[in-house]
Amino acid sequence: MSDFSYIRRFEHPYASNGTHAHFRRTTYTHSPFSAAAVPFGWMMRGNEDLPDQAARLSLGYRSELEPDVGFDSIWVQDRRNQLVMLDTFFGAIEPETSPYSIASISPRFGPGVSTTFSISARSASVPSNCW
Repeated sequence: MSDFSYIRRFEHPYASNGTHAHFRRTTYTHSPFSAAAVPFGWMMRGNEDLPDQAARLSLGYRSELEPDVGFDSIWVQDRRNQLVMLDTFFGAIEPETSPYSIASISPRFGPGVSTTFSISARSASVPSNCW
């Protein structure tokens, strides 16, 4: 979370698969004082082919919308189901109250050597002109 923006280019993890070969590299600009956040635990399908939180909270997740991507994947694929999960997760965040955690893998010590670190804090109000 820096006080300046930066641009990141990345390739979708499924781009090498024939079903997603049309996916191109994406450019994303991170705004100042922001952090990329993916609630991985909310985006993984459980034993009944739906995320555990969707079952527990009776969300509007619809398993029949999930496409057959041609390979095994634990991830929620359909945009509508993704929005149900992400809107529920991020909609519950309260500035100055909700805790958050940042985990990262850093290759600072040279090739083949990395370290993982984690930071936990409360979410803070960030001026709206920063996002």
